[in-house]
Amino acid sequence: MKILEIRSLEKTKLEGTALKCSISCLLYYFINLIFTYLIKYLSLKVPNVIDTILQITFAIISIPLGYGITSNIIKISDSKTDSVTKFLDDFVLNFGKYLKLILHEIIRLIIPIILCSISILNLLGTFTAYVNKKNFLCFSKDLLPLAIILFVIALIVLIYFLLNYAIIQFIYFNSDKKHDSKNILDTSKEKMKGHKFDYIRLLLSFIPYFIFVTIILAISGKFLTYEYMMPLIIVLYTIIKPHITISGLLFTEEIESVKK
Repeated sequence: MKILEIRSLEKTKLEGTALKCSISCLLYYFINLIFTYLIKYLSLKVPNVIDTILQITFAIISIPLGYGITSNIIKISDSKTDSVTKFLDDFVLNFGKYLKLILHEIIRLIIPIILCSISILNLLGTFTAYVNKKNFLCFSKDLLPLAIILFVIALIVLIYFLLNYAIIQFIYFNSDKKHDSKNILDTSKEKMKGHKFDYIRLLLSFIPYFIFVTIILAISGKFLTYEYMMPLIIVLYTIIKPHITISGLLFTEEIESVKK
């Protein structure tokens, strides 16, 4: 698979629409920021239980909202809409279907997620013992290298299984059976066979941009405080988000043409 061709087609597809797509992304992150600061404000005035419920609710809402922004980027790039706020309509109309799809994906990934979570807890406990130079609870200060190795293995396993479902958003948007989340997940898993490394190569093709962003942030960090750095990070990400989305869509279409 020629990643450079996909990137070239992606740039062509976004000609004249990239700015609208980025503005749409910016509105999405602005909404997220409002909810984040609202929850922080309410956490000072409500019991911990209510605060936890609010955070869980926000997490549940934000993921389908992210699916909505992906849909809007695709529609803007295809000239199917000019609205930068259309993702809100898409979110409302498809909330249940998005949530069902996400929950089914989590269920399929539950074992790798649990293993990775356990390895993280093990790493944190072992690191605490190592820093304090004495055993901490059931964690030994001498087992830090092993804890790191186990964490890396668990992370690789999780990423491998995550890649099976890397293109479910794009399959969903092209599917006539949007209610059938099992079929969408099965289709993604089938199409990603033999193409996981290609998808990684596609993501790695964006590294030059992220290096550039890192340099900008490193320079800006000397002049800006955290309150100003976060909006800058969001703006820089919204510039590249449409390119990542359309590349993923073109990648999916390329896989479908190969499978046929």
